[in-house]
Amino acid sequence: MHRVLLIVFGLSLIGAGIFSHTPINTEMAYSQTEDFYHSIASSLTGFSFTIFAISSAFIESKNKRKVIAVLVGFIAVGLSILMMNLPQYAGIWQRLIFTISFTWIIYFFNNLNNDHKENF
Repeated sequence: MHRVLLIVFGLSLIGAGIFSHTPINTEMAYSQTEDFYHSIASSLTGFSFTIFAISSAFIESKNKRKVIAVLVGFIAVGLSILMMNLPQYAGIWQRLIFTISFTWIIYFFNNLNNDHKENF
């Protein structure tokens, strides 16, 4: 299940990068279809990451890491809500989401790898 979530996360992240969203200056020409695809890909990225982070608490071996996994999932949701409610700062919220998310993913896999080495 976790692998599927990571694959969806990665592919949707690529999709969000490929398709353009509505420009800040809405008077500029843009493709509504491309904006729609970007929106779908971005939403899928957020949902898959959040589910991955929270569900990772069930495979973590230490309570501290379980709490961190759930916390990261909720932080991603909270920052996404801030993006919708304070759109003038959306770029800041988005960068925080990516910084926290990728830092946690590295932490998660590093610890998972270390746990695996300890068992052998």
